[in-house]
Amino acid sequence: MRKLIPKNYDEKEFDSLTNEKSRIKADIVNIKKRFQDFEVNKYKLENLKQQYIKPKKCKNVDDLGCDLHNLYDSKSQDTVNFKEQIREISRRKCPYCSIGKESSHLDHFLPRAKFPEFSIHSPNLIHVCSICNSKYKGDDVVNSLGERKFFNPYFDDFIETIQFLKCEIKVENGIYPKFKFYIEDLSTTKNYEYKVIRNHFEAMHLQTRYMEQIVKEEFKRFRNEYVDKKSRTYDEISLNEIKRDIDKRIRGYQDENINNWEKVFWKSLKDSDDCLNLIVNKVIPI
Repeated sequence: MRKLIPKNYDEKEFDSLTNEKSRIKADIVNIKKRFQDFEVNKYKLENLKQQYIKPKKCKNVDDLGCDLHNLYDSKSQDTVNFKEQIREISRRKCPYCSIGKESSHLDHFLPRAKFPEFSIHSPNLIHVCSICNSKYKGDDVVNSLGERKFFNPYFDDFIETIQFLKCEIKVENGIYPKFKFYIEDLSTTKNYEYKVIRNHFEAMHLQTRYMEQIVKEEFKRFRNEYVDKKSRTYDEISLNEIKRDIDKRIRGYQDENINNWEKVFWKSLKDSDDCLNLIVNKVIPI
């Protein structure tokens, strides 16, 4: 989960992108009022109610909702350039999961099927990975309890000041560690923020996805650094030396927020003597 700075809404740019849409021009005052509503509610976008609804079928349908919805699909060079500017904000890692895969989809935080007026509203467009967008995001803004389902990388500033994400490391049978990511229950002190992050964590299946990254990638590579490639045996290493190596890794994440899953993992690993001693004592299977 990463915090980003959105591309600001530019009224002249929007006017240019909608220049030939007569139905949009006819209702432009009300549409721009919706952009003002978005700005007022940007920290709690679940408060916005639907106003323009896209019909199930848009082809050859004379409807303003269709025109607004279809603005995103325009092949004009202006629209292509507009999308590219948003992609540049988050090309490195997906802000929904922060797993090291290049973001490849533009997600409408408020889905354009339900909020077509925000189809090309730049603060509503977030560049994310295909897994988060296609597999998990969906078109629901809130859950059955009326709680917001997803973290907003543009406006949820609390991701940088409140630590929700934790990593538990347990050594079972004295042979191999088990890793578990979870969201700490802060419902008594930061209830709204806690529910948003908890819902996002569950909806995006981050517990499983983070754990798989650790088991298949991060911890496996880390362990192999202390293995002699020729003899396939562990090198001599002390607990303090391993911790110094981990400190170097943690410093590499100094620009990431306190809920970055890799930073949380490395800090937890440094504090887990039981786990690190599996390497020191040459116990963990290679």
